[in-house]
Amino acid sequence: MPGTSAHIIKAGPSRESGYIETSQYGSLRVAWFRYGHANMGYVRVDDDVVILAVVRRVQPETRWNGASTSDGDAYLYPPGSMHFSTASTPGSDVGMMVVDSEALTKRNARVPRWRSGHLVPRLDSRDTAELTSLLASARQHSPGRRDGSLEGDALGLAVRAASRIASPSDPGTVRLASDRRIVADVVDYLEATREWHPPMERLHDISGYSDRRIESAFEAVMGVTPGAYLRARALSAARTRLLDPVAIPATVTQVALDHGLAHLGRFSAYYQMQFGESLSESLRRASGDHARRDTQHPRALEG
Repeated sequence: MPGTSAHIIKAGPSRESGYIETSQYGSLRVAWFRYGHANMGYVRVDDDVVILAVVRRVQPETRWNGASTSDGDAYLYPPGSMHFSTASTPGSDVGMMVVDSEALTKRNARVPRWRSGHLVPRLDSRDTAELTSLLASARQHSPGRRDGSLEGDALGLAVRAASRIASPSDPGTVRLASDRRIVADVVDYLEATREWHPPMERLHDISGYSDRRIESAFEAVMGVTPGAYLRARALSAARTRLLDPVAIPATVTQVALDHGLAHLGRFSAYYQMQFGESLSESLRRASGDHARRDTQHPRALEG
């Protein structure tokens, strides 16, 4: 997705087609996307952009930033902010506009560097209606709207929304922000080290909190225990390795051990539960990809 780095974990079989569409209007980037499967994951916004996003077709049990969301809710993501989401059914439709934060600064808009745990602000009804209209106009490629006009309108909306950012004061919101910070610290550690099964003592050191507090934070934000999240991340990383058409093929046993999944029977069962296909099905697909690569690049194995 433009303006972000993300890791989305597939948490169930694909049940419908997902998609992502992108377009650009001057410095403004626009995207629409949907996941066709249950998922959990996070998105971190780049340091030089502000993102306005609206969610449609909200699915049951969806957690958006660790809280429930309603159809048509819209949010502003400042530079450096982190978004968490989980959906037990195929994901919602999301439309987003990516605005250059330097352009906002030139207009004297207050766009603070965001702490990873902070909740992103929800747009009010007027801004939400305007964002929805702008996204619809961009998607329809309205012949009466010039690229510069759409870019200017999106920038104006971002300026107004950014100027209304306020610190959370409600106790429930402050607690959820603390939960997000704990989860963000653990996720950052996993990304930096690729240590998929750290002991609980390591999570204490990372977050500074007890077992019980870490568990409650993960359940509030991700809807699962820390152990279930770590296992899902390990399985996702193992699947990426198994399906990599460029990497040298490795045995299932070696891939499992490399990702801290020592019990092969459980690895196979969890794998099918999470991805909706067996290990053998994935391996057959991976073998076909390797064969096509070697046919297209016959010198790849030389030297």
